[in-house]
Amino acid sequence: MNTDPRTRFAETALALVDGVLVSTGGSVDMASMGRTHQTDADVALVAAVPGFSVHVPGTADEVEQLLRTAHRLRGRHYVRATAQLNSRSFDVRTPTVHVARPGSGSLVIVAVGPVLDATLAAADRVADSHDLDPTVVYTATVRPFDAEGLRRLVGPVPDVVLVEPYLRGTSTQEIDAALLDRPHRVLALGFDREAPRRYGTPEDHLAAAGLDADGITRAVTDFAIPQRSAAASRSA
Repeated sequence: MNTDPRTRFAETALALVDGVLVSTGGSVDMASMGRTHQTDADVALVAAVPGFSVHVPGTADEVEQLLRTAHRLRGRHYVRATAQLNSRSFDVRTPTVHVARPGSGSLVIVAVGPVLDATLAAADRVADSHDLDPTVVYTATVRPFDAEGLRRLVGPVPDVVLVEPYLRGTSTQEIDAALLDRPHRVLALGFDREAPRRYGTPEDHLAAAGLDADGITRAVTDFAIPQRSAAASRSA
């Protein structure tokens, strides 16, 4: 299957048949070939169709786990494989959120698929530079999303940062639905809807989207620090 899964996806979805769709190259693995080879809206497209499980593995081992599980369970699955890889694999045979970095439940960063390493580096920088202790949780499956697992990990009034390696905000509604019973704020990081009109390496595009360690550090700091300062002022 090529980098744009829309054609075969539409055929499978309209036929209402079981199947495992596997894409490679998204979002920016082949960034040097231009916009026609960038697929940052694919997860939003597939997630819009009821009945699809959507998987975003972060390592080759996780790809194999998810393919074997999808074959065993049957149903309709979309597996998004990329060249960007994490340094650590998890047991992703069930749609579970895993604690990758224990911390405070007041600031929780949800890393999806291959952005985990950059997210962990950013969380450590935030912890070293500010009076914050982010919890980083990881998932390789965004549909269905492990809402109960997230609820167990967050505090009563959490700030949540969602880091997804595709269209920004694709899974924001999943976070909001999971935390419907408590006040919370959500910051979504990912690729913008406006299409980039320049060439470059995958690293260039990730940096431009704010999905490298530097960009995530800046975003988390700008999001969390003003809120903490305002809370401290009210309690003083």
